[in-house]
Order: sequence, then C-alpha cells, then structure tokens
Amino acid sequence: MVGGNGYDESGNLFLLELPPYDLYLRWIQVNAMMPMQMSVAPWRFKKVGQFEIVNEGVNRVLELRTKLRKYFVTAIEEASKYPFSPLIRPLWFVWPTDAKTFSISDQYLLGGCVMVAPILYPNTTNRTLYLPNASRWKVCVASSEQQSKTFYGPLELVITNISLT
Repeated sequence: MVGGNGYDESGNLFLLELPPYDLYLRWIQVNAMMPMQMSVAPWRFKKVGQFEIVNEGVNRVLELRTKLRKYFVTAIEEASKYPFSPLIRPLWFVWPTDAKTFSISDQYLLGGCVMVAPILYPNTTNRTLYLPNASRWKVCVASSEQQSKTFYGPLELVITNISLT
C-alpha cells in the first residue's frame, strides 16, 4: 500500500507537513523489513525538490526487499507453523536469558536470521546495535566499513556511514 496514512477516510490528504527526507528514507528502509506500507507517498517530495533522492532511495530499498523475497516467504511460513513464533521478534523474545535485551526497543529479529536495527533520527548515519550471543553475525549494510565482516556476540557494534540509498 502506498500513501495509506497520509489520507483521511475521504481520500483527502491530511498530512500537510512532510518528514525530513532522510528520516523518510530510513522509515522506508525499516518498512522493507516488515509487511510494506508507505504512508507518505514518495512523489509528495516533488513539492520540496527532494523527489530524485527519495525516489532513488525507495528504489534501492525495494531492490533489497526483492532480494529478500524468498527469505520473507520462509520466515512467514515458519511463523505460521509454530505457535508463539512471530515474524517480527523483539530481542528479549529470542534471548530471554540475556538481560541486556530487555531494554532494547529499537531492534528486532525478522524471522530467525535477520537482525533489523533502524535509524530513527534525522541527519544520522551511525547506529549502535547489540548483537546477542549467537554463533556469528554478518553486517550487510551498504556503504559501511563493516560490510561483510563477521562478528561474534554478545557485543555492541557501532555501524558508521550508513547510506540513505
């Protein structure tokens, strides 16, 4: 669905102020890791001269989502087969004996294998994330110095220079 929450029940736009374009692209990035909905239509950024960068960012995120399509299907099937196995899992759900996970509300596991840690603030390109104890973690973030390196938890990792596109 595109443009869902930016409209009232009559189909009129009620969201008059656009979010900062970089925060919008971060929101699109995290939405790619969930059932997709773009509540603010990307073409609305034409009015403020930021459509090109927003369109490029949206297209890159949709490419990532396409690459993850088989993973999504498998994760959704798994979540539907096993009781108490949600698609989007808070860290404390997966690691209930790791007290550090109890206070983390801005990361989650998508299915059983993909850690999602969105950037939630505008003008931000760095992110600290917590990697619980697991055999290994691989960072798959474009334009990051840590790309494709393997890390072993538990540890806190700062990811830098995370691209909008």
